[in-house]
This record gives sequence, structure tokens and C-alpha cells, in this order.
Amino acid sequence: MATRGIRPVSIRIILAALVSSWNDIASAADMIYWANRVTETIRVAELADVAGTVDNLVGAAGTDDPCGVALDPASGKVYWANFDTNTIRRANLDGSGAETLVSAGVSNPCGIAVDPAAGKLYWSDLGTNTIKSSNLDGSSPITLVGATGNDLPAGVVIDPPSNKIYWTNEGTSDSIRFANLSDGGSVGTLIGSGSVSNPLGAAIDPAADRVYWGNCTSDTVGRANLSDGMGVTDLVGATGNDCPAGVAFDPAANTIYWANFFGGTVRVASLTDGTGATTLAATEGANGPNFPVLLRAPLGAGAPTISGVPEIGELLTCSEGDWASDLLGAFLYRAPRSFAYQWQLDGNDILGADESTFSPTEVGDYTCRVTAQNDAGSTPQTSASVSVTTTTTTTTTTTTTTTTTITTTTTTTTTAASTTTSTLPPGGTPVTGRKVLIRTPGSGSTSNRLVFLSKDPTITVPQALDEDPRCAPDGPGVGGSLRLVGTGGDVTIPLACAGWSANGAGNRFKYKDPTNASCKLVVIADGRLEKAVCKGAQVAYTLGAAQTDTSIVISTGIPGAGRTICATFGAGTGATIVKDGSDGVTYKALNAGAPASCP
Repeated sequence: MATRGIRPVSIRIILAALVSSWNDIASAADMIYWANRVTETIRVAELADVAGTVDNLVGAAGTDDPCGVALDPASGKVYWANFDTNTIRRANLDGSGAETLVSAGVSNPCGIAVDPAAGKLYWSDLGTNTIKSSNLDGSSPITLVGATGNDLPAGVVIDPPSNKIYWTNEGTSDSIRFANLSDGGSVGTLIGSGSVSNPLGAAIDPAADRVYWGNCTSDTVGRANLSDGMGVTDLVGATGNDCPAGVAFDPAANTIYWANFFGGTVRVASLTDGTGATTLAATEGANGPNFPVLLRAPLGAGAPTISGVPEIGELLTCSEGDWASDLLGAFLYRAPRSFAYQWQLDGNDILGADESTFSPTEVGDYTCRVTAQNDAGSTPQTSASVSVTTTTTTTTTTTTTTTTTITTTTTTTTTAASTTTSTLPPGGTPVTGRKVLIRTPGSGSTSNRLVFLSKDPTITVPQALDEDPRCAPDGPGVGGSLRLVGTGGDVTIPLACAGWSANGAGNRFKYKDPTNASCKLVVIADGRLEKAVCKGAQVAYTLGAAQTDTSIVISTGIPGAGRTICATFGAGTGATIVKDGSDGVTYKALNAGAPASCP
């Protein structure tokens, strides 16, 4: 995907780990979780109080360009995908106990879903254009859906009752697709190119026959029929949005939430008609939030019942009651993690009667209260009364609690690849830069990495034959190049013509190199964006000193007659320097203005 105020609305900081004791859970609150690819964290905030701050649930030590979050509240777990380190990870909902579940065979995972009842985990494998799955503990990973028909899948959502899995393709195919959840068969396209715009993450409401998604390029939130993909419309317009990345919703509250990847905001609007769009939290102060999910306190769906003979000395048993399940398609989680029992006589708690069974010692009206708990809070339901007398009377009492809202979302970046040759033509078009990341870890030059993103309306694709990077007869056959120049060196990576392709409309050019010998992915989209991902020893750039101006120059076609686009990150362009490279490992900068000229 692309890496995409804002009034400061914040949310009270979560200061202490949540544990399963009654006192701690009783003081918990409904929460929202999301991944942030820029700060490289899993973030969490309370929904009920918009007067505090956002906290890191899992810090950078456990994440690396995280892309997608899912929860299993019944087990107290949070799952996420690490895009850069190619891992699927899990931790407790208080952030402790982080562990890697899957690493082998994972390539740029982005978007994740869990099915606790079936014990399954699903993710989109953007690097291989496949959909994969494993057991919840990471064992037995498989490719569920192959690469055919997919182009940079990012974001998965499941519908177990209908045996369906859905995903968004954010590449040139721009589509929302589906397959059987059980075996990956019956692959089809729900919504095709032309109706979606760089879609990033979908959510579904089978009961209302709706599918929702973020359109990163058009900055809108889309909606259509889930059954046939018809009725495509913008539920929420572009105003106030910048690359919606991932959506979640709450049908009972009639609200839909999304994360603006660029700008770092969380927003909400009416699920019915998209009205009342509001920025709930300028949570990040930077780009990066993606794929939000909601954790709500348990929701009662049916009071507990008392069974047994209603006589003194006989054993009565209280059931758990019925509780609403997680809405996996909405990324709304609310399943109970544990249950607490309290027996009552004539409406008053009986001291020490806190088990699921109880033997009455005197006549009167008995009820049992069951309180379901998870890491977001607790909700009680009370049974109908049972009279322990010579006369049986029954009265109904029932209690439920719900809570508030907030959330959202999300989003994601991209990768792919190719090879080529060329040098740079003079001059060029300066553009704004959204993100540059250069990494030269001590593990060796094969792990060197360059990630670059620009979103600027002045970006134009090659127009003439001399500018075209493709091989003959489409272009002159000289390909193009990516140049990285700054304090750490002057590196030119050839992008051979064989790796270049264009979409049917001719408004998006893409370069791929599956071998990673040059750049894994370069994309130039007319009036929209430019991005590049290169990994390997060819990124021969030296960190260790604080970087000044760092420029990325992408050229296509014949030197001197082709097309050149450049961005520069530094003080002169107003960029935010997140890491200056002085550690010898990482240089990261964001939001650079266009330079005066290309180097």
C-alpha cells in the first residue's frame, strides 16, 4: 500500500497491565487497537474517555513495520503481521509475552484475521500475492489461495458461517476478491478495477449484505452489496481523509471507523449514510496508523438459568448465560474471557456464594448473577428467580451493559520487484516526499533496505516513447534507474526494461524484480503516487553519521530525453527526521516538501 488535523483529541493512557483479577478487569474500558508502520508499534487507547493519550501496547522491539491487527479476547491475545521482518506475532492483551508464531514462508504480510472457534489464523502475503493460513499457534502454515489473479493483496476478512474469506488487491488490478475459507477454492472477484481505488482492507456485514473498504488513492470509504458487489458508492467522501487504511464498524452503535494512514488520524461516521464524519483522535502526530480493531466489554444475549430441585439442601446450578460472539467481519471483538458467579437471596448477595453451584439453606427467592469479563471490562446478567418454598414463584430479572465506541484504522504500504539499466537524465520534476526509510543492519548488506513513498498530484507517468521504461516495441528498451544520493553516498540501481509493465489505461507503470537483485517494486501512478522498495547489497549506502539532504531520483527512458522525478528529505524541505542515521542502522524521514531542483 501507500504509506499515507486535526484537532488533538486524545484518549486516557493505559498505565498498567490488565490482568484477569476482578478488580483490574472491572476498571478496564472498551478499547481500540491498531498498528503503526511509522512508529513501528502496536497502539492502544480507551474508547470511553477522549481526554487522555494513546499508549504503546507493544513497542518497536517487538514490531517491524507492523501491518494489520486482530484479537482473540477469549484467550486474551493480540495478533499482528510484521511487514519488514516477514513474521506473524502474538502477545497478551496487556502487551506481555510477545512471541513469533510464523516466520518461514512469510513474505511481506499485510492484514490479518483470526477465527478462534476454528483455531485458525489468516493473512495476506503481499510479497507472494497469496493468501495464507495456519493454526492459531502458528503451526501447519499453508498457502490457502494462490497468486493467480492477485496483485499486492493487503487486508483479509473472514465470514466463517458462509465459509468465505475476502481480501483487497491494492496493486494495478485494484479489486476485492473472495474464496472458500475452508480450502481456498471457488476464487472470484466481488468488485473489479474501476470501482475501487487502491483498496486497503475490507470489513463485511453479512446480515446487512454490506462490504466496506478504504480507498487509499481517492481518500474515500467505499460501500457495496456483499452478495453481488453491486451498488458501489462512496459512503464517506474525501474531505478530511488521507488514505483510509483498514475499516472497522459497530452495527449496534451505527458507526464506522477508519484510520488515515497519511496524517495519522482516527475518524468515525454514520454507518448508515456516512454523515457526521468526525476526527476522533489525532492520535499519532505522524503517518502510519492502519487496520484498527475494536475490543468491547462482553454483550449479554440471554440471561443465565438455574437448574436443579428448588428445595433446601439440594444443589442448584447456574448456567453461564448467552453472550454475543465476536463480529469477525466487523473487526469488533467482545467475547468473554472468564465468568464470575454470585448467588442472591431475595435480591441480596449471599456472602461466599460465588461458584456456579449452590445449595440453599433457607426459603426465599434465589437468583444468580453471572458477570462476563474480558480485557475491555465486565457485563452482568441475572437469572430469573427460583423460589425455594412450598410454593414456586418465578420472576424475571435480566441485566446487560454495553459501552461506548471509537477506533480505527488503518492501513499499509507495498512491495514487489524487478531489474534494469540506465543512467539519469538531467533536470527533472521535484515532488513532495511522504516517507523514506534506509536500513543497513549489522546482519549484512543483503539485509540493506530502501523504502520510498511520494504522493503528489504533479507526478506523471512516461508519455513519449523516449520516456517509456519498457522493452521494445513499447519503449526504447533502456529501462530506468533509481538513484539514492546524500551524505551516505551516491548509489544508482538499474531498473531493466524487462521488469517494467503498465496497466491498460497507461496511467500506472510498475517495476518488479522477484530476485531482489535491483528493486523489488517501483510504482509510478499518474497524478497520484510514486513508491519504491529495494532490498539487498545494491542499496550500498553508508549510515553512521547524521544525514543531511537525502534524495531519491527515479528516471525512465533514454538519458537526456526521458522522465525524472525526485524528492529530497532534509531540513531544506521541511522533512521530519525520525531517525537521522547516526546509529549506523536506520535513517527515517517523513513529509518533505518538494526540493528546488533534482540533483
